[in-house]
Amino acid sequence: MKRIITLLAAITAYPFLSFGQIDLCLPVATAKGGAVTALVGDWECIGINPSNLGWESNHHISLSLVNAGVSIQSKALDYNTLMGALTNPSAQFTDQQKQQYAQVFSAHDGLNLYGDVNWVAFSIKIPKIGGFAFNVRDRAIGHVTLSPTAADIIFNGVKSAPYQDSTITLQKISHELAGTNVAFYYYREANLSFGRKLFQIGGSKGSSASFSVRSNDNQGKADTTDANAFVVYGGVGFKYLWGLANIEANVTDGGLDAHSSISNSFNVNYGAIKNFTPGSTSGLFNNTGTGYAFDIGISAAYKKWKFAVAVTDFGSIFWKNNLLTAVDTNMPKLAVTNTGISSWSGSGLDFVFANSNFMNYRPGPDYTVALPAKLRNGISYVLSKRVTLSADVVLPVNTVTGNLEAPYYAAAGQVNIYKTLYVSTGMAGNQNFGFVVPLGLTVGFKNYIQFYLATNDILTYLERSSNPNISAAFGMIRINF
Repeated sequence: MKRIITLLAAITAYPFLSFGQIDLCLPVATAKGGAVTALVGDWECIGINPSNLGWESNHHISLSLVNAGVSIQSKALDYNTLMGALTNPSAQFTDQQKQQYAQVFSAHDGLNLYGDVNWVAFSIKIPKIGGFAFNVRDRAIGHVTLSPTAADIIFNGVKSAPYQDSTITLQKISHELAGTNVAFYYYREANLSFGRKLFQIGGSKGSSASFSVRSNDNQGKADTTDANAFVVYGGVGFKYLWGLANIEANVTDGGLDAHSSISNSFNVNYGAIKNFTPGSTSGLFNNTGTGYAFDIGISAAYKKWKFAVAVTDFGSIFWKNNLLTAVDTNMPKLAVTNTGISSWSGSGLDFVFANSNFMNYRPGPDYTVALPAKLRNGISYVLSKRVTLSADVVLPVNTVTGNLEAPYYAAAGQVNIYKTLYVSTGMAGNQNFGFVVPLGLTVGFKNYIQFYLATNDILTYLERSSNPNISAAFGMIRINF
C-alpha cells in the first residue's frame, strides 16, 4: 500500500477525484468485477449489503486476515510504463521520458487509483437473531488530471516551456494551471454490521430446500429456507472513520480551490510555511480527521434467485488537523536546480510543499468531505450446483469527490471446477472507466480454509495496450465453521 501511495503522491500536486470505487479489494468481488450485491454473505458483505448477514446459508463463524487489493487505471500511460512505475518506482526519468509524461498526463483521467487492505474481518450467525460482522480496513483513493502547463512544470521544473518565458512569474497560478484536477484521500474504517430475516411470504412447511445463492466462501452450506417462500432480509452497518490524508484541488481560470490535511505519518516536508507547524494528534492512528458513515440494505430470496438493493458509504469525514489552503498568488520563481520530479518514487509532495516551491500556502479552516455514496442493485441466480450467475448496476447517490460519473455495470459467473476449486469471470465497467474482463481463482480445503487470487481485468495483461487497468487482489487465509 505504501508504494502505491508514494507513486500517486509523486505526481499529485493537489487533487480532484472522478474515479469511483466499487469495493474491488475483496478477491471474490474483484473476480466478478463487483457483481456481488446479491451474492456475498458472511463478513464479505460488509460495505456491500449488510442484509446478506441474515441469510441462512452463512457460516456460524467466519474469520479472515489480510485481504488486500489495488487497482490502477490510466488513459495516459501504456501498460509497460504503468507496470514499470509499480515494479521499479525508483528508476530515474530521462529527459525524453519527462517530456513524454508531461504530454500524456494532460489527458483526461491521467491516472486513477483504488487501494484497499482489509486487515481483519469476522462474522457470526446467531439462530433466530441474525448475523453480526466486524472489520477494520484501509482505503486509498486517488485521481490525476493535469493541465498541459501543470504537467510540464511538475515533470520539467525550470526546464518547462512556461518557465522559458520571464513573464511567467507575473501570471496568477489559477490562470496558468487552469484545468488541473487532482485528488487523494486515505482513511481507515471500523465497520460493525447486522442483518437478519425480516419476513417471508408463502411457502409450504413440507417443501424441500432450494439451491442457495452463495459465493465460493460458503459453497456447500444448505439453505434451510422454504423453497417456495419469498423471504426478505434487512441490514444496517455503522462505520467509524479515521482520516489519514486528504488533498483536494480544482483549478479554474481565476479560481483556486485547494486544501489539505495530512497525518505526520506521511513525513511530508512542508518547508517554511508561515504560522504553520504540523504536529502529531491525539488520535488512535495519528489521524487528522474523523467521521461516520452508514450502510443500509435489503435483499430477497425466491427459489434459485436472490435480489438486493443497498446504499453504502453514506457519511463524511471532518478534517481538523494539519490544515493548509493554497493561496492564488503569482507563479513562483523556481530554483535553477528544480528540474521537476525525477522518478515515480520521488518526493512529489515535497515538490509542491517544501519552501513554497510550487504554490503558496497558509493555515486553513476545518472542513468536511462527504464520502462517495452509492446505490447498489444486484441479482444472482443458481444455474446449477456448479454454476452461479450474478449482475450488478451501481449508481452514484451524490456528486462528490470520488464518486462515479456514470452508472457502473457488471455481470459475472462462478464455476465450481472440482470440490473447493472455483473460477470466476465476467464483464464490467462504464463509459468513463472502460470495460474489463475480471478473472479469479479460489482454492480451499474442505470448505474450511480458503486462499484467493484475482484481477479485475485479465485483458490488460494479455493485450498490454493503452488504457491499462492493472489490478490484483488476494486473500491470505479464511476460516469457516
